[in-house]
Amino acid sequence: MSFVYIINNIVWSPVLLVFFILSGIYFSCKTHFFQITRCKTWLKYTLFSLFDKKSHDNGKKISSFEAVCTSLGASIGTGNIVGVATSITMGGPGAVFWLLVSSVFSMMLIFFENYLGALYRYKNKQTKTVNGAYAYMEKGLNAKWMGVIYALLTVLTSFGMGNMAQSNSISTVIYESFKVPPLITGLSTAILIGIILFGGLKRIAKISAVLVPFMGIMYIAGGLIVIIFHIREFTDTVKYILSCAFSFKSVSGGLMGYGITQAVKYGVSRGVFTNEAGIGTSLPLLGANENETPVKQGMWGIFQVFIDTIVICSITALAILMSKAYSPDSDVTGALLCAKAFGTVFGKFSDVFITVSITLFAFATLASFSVLGFKAMEYIFKKDHSFLYTVLYLFFIVMGSINSVGIVFEISDIFNGLMAIINLTALLLLRKKINIRNGINS
Repeated sequence: MSFVYIINNIVWSPVLLVFFILSGIYFSCKTHFFQITRCKTWLKYTLFSLFDKKSHDNGKKISSFEAVCTSLGASIGTGNIVGVATSITMGGPGAVFWLLVSSVFSMMLIFFENYLGALYRYKNKQTKTVNGAYAYMEKGLNAKWMGVIYALLTVLTSFGMGNMAQSNSISTVIYESFKVPPLITGLSTAILIGIILFGGLKRIAKISAVLVPFMGIMYIAGGLIVIIFHIREFTDTVKYILSCAFSFKSVSGGLMGYGITQAVKYGVSRGVFTNEAGIGTSLPLLGANENETPVKQGMWGIFQVFIDTIVICSITALAILMSKAYSPDSDVTGALLCAKAFGTVFGKFSDVFITVSITLFAFATLASFSVLGFKAMEYIFKKDHSFLYTVLYLFFIVMGSINSVGIVFEISDIFNGLMAIINLTALLLLRKKINIRNGINS
């Protein structure tokens, strides 16, 4: 563990955090802050287009609605609840500000990831579409080796952060709330996920199209009720967040206060953890709808970060801080902190609400993240190893449920950081390949 912590701190050093922010600022400036100045444009082609019947096409192809729900299923996970709570307790309330700021810049990182993914997607010898980050590394940079390394890291991450971390979250909260043995939860989860995975991408997309909107609306509604109930605290909470975001002094003078450095660190890193912008993992999922143009593909990426971080993470943070559930002197964190916040309105029912929310979020991530690992594995070996991958994936679900996964989080963070370094480097090297002005105006 000590060795893993050392490597984690090296990978997620301030250099990488600055790399993220500066890359996001660079692409934002190149597009004249498209994510803000052209907000109506990308909302028109994403959110509002979902009301178009074409986005719900039931043919053989994956529809726009199904593709975005599958991608959101992978990004909307325990990070939106547990991750936000942890960022506040470890980095102070100021971390919320930096989480949101970094996410605004990250919108253009994910825009260009998806733009390039659609621009360089191609059919392999098995006539299957290759549209991950490894596609533009291979075809855009002529660096197949870079694509293979990235794909390998994706496979490893799918077994760690996308699998064991999620199944452990499910078994933990269910045991705490209902005393169901973790092994039973793990086996049950594996069986349900197995039924979905053996049905292929189409079944995963169909399940996501039902599960993701339901869980998202349910959690957002619950969070807004908590915020409205404590609405008088809104102004003071915003002032508190801003003061902590720029304070060099510790929040409490004790172990829980880290000042501006820790606020930036945990704000940026947790933002990356929850929306995955800059890592490139949304491409195989959003790109499942092969009819989208590169520009529209990029807009869906912006929409994903908007819903995942700007909306859901903000609701979690405001609910925790406005309800006074957070205290610098308290050691309550994670799901318990969220339950404490929701408990100020829903009472004892809050534990059940948070348990159901985490379970649904983690379950959706389990189903969607399998696609990332499978596609990456297919890219490496050039053959369909879906059965072998699925069996391994289900095995790790059970292992994650019954074991402590503290080290899994740390190792997965390392893989995510390495993926980010490779992906951000590729984006910057390919920056001239993007016809930004014509592309956005089209």
